[in-house]
Amino acid sequence: MSRVGFFGVGQMGAPMVSRLLDHGQHEVVLYARRPEVCEHHAARGAGLAGSLKELARASDVLILCLFSDLQLRETAFGEEGFLAHLPEGAIVVSHTTGSPALVADIAQTAPHVRVIDGPISGDSEDILQGRLTVLLGGEPDAVDTARDVVSAYADPIIATGALGSALLVKLLNNLLFAANSQLLADTAAAGAKLGLDEGSLLAALSACSGSSAALQRVRQVGGLAPFEGRVTPYLRKDVATAIALAEEMGVSIDFVRGVAEKGPLSVT
Repeated sequence: MSRVGFFGVGQMGAPMVSRLLDHGQHEVVLYARRPEVCEHHAARGAGLAGSLKELARASDVLILCLFSDLQLRETAFGEEGFLAHLPEGAIVVSHTTGSPALVADIAQTAPHVRVIDGPISGDSEDILQGRLTVLLGGEPDAVDTARDVVSAYADPIIATGALGSALLVKLLNNLLFAANSQLLADTAAAGAKLGLDEGSLLAALSACSGSSAALQRVRQVGGLAPFEGRVTPYLRKDVATAIALAEEMGVSIDFVRGVAEKGPLSVT
């Protein structure tokens, strides 16, 4: 039984922890800056660490479910960071969608551990149903170990290649999702001008060839207005990261970038 440490018990992390506890195949240890967020999980058998250093020392596999590169960077490095305290051979799985350069820097800083970029696609309901999509980039043996752990809440789990490759795939996916969302929002605006009811239009399009994952997500959350409120903060971060990465690597993404940036939704 592996010791699985978990840091980032938030909107997405909490259902992941619930599924890990349901799965019952690993010892689960948690750390949160606000201990009260872990009380429910502790009552179900999760261990609690008093600090990030303590969590790292107790982890064979450390799962990080953080929002941004900034959060990941602030908690990874230095004497107070988790990297310095992980045991030899431990595996770090980062679910953060961010820069491949950061996970490469983490791996270079801590050669005694194995780092995997594991960005996710889906929402909290997908996690609770065990159908979250997880992409894994890293050494094959480490990916296999990570797969065994995240399978408690993920299906499918897709290995994408070397470290950093999963983030490249996820950033391209989110750029495309942003472009699809803009096209959908603009189409719905045209429908409104033509006198069509938004709900009826979306229901019809979802059954026709113009359907997309973006359209299905809009219908799932109850329309374009709540969709924009829930999704655009994440898309804004990820589109900016994808654009910066493409510019850094000299790769042209002008067309899909143009669609993602120019539309009714505020994603830039």
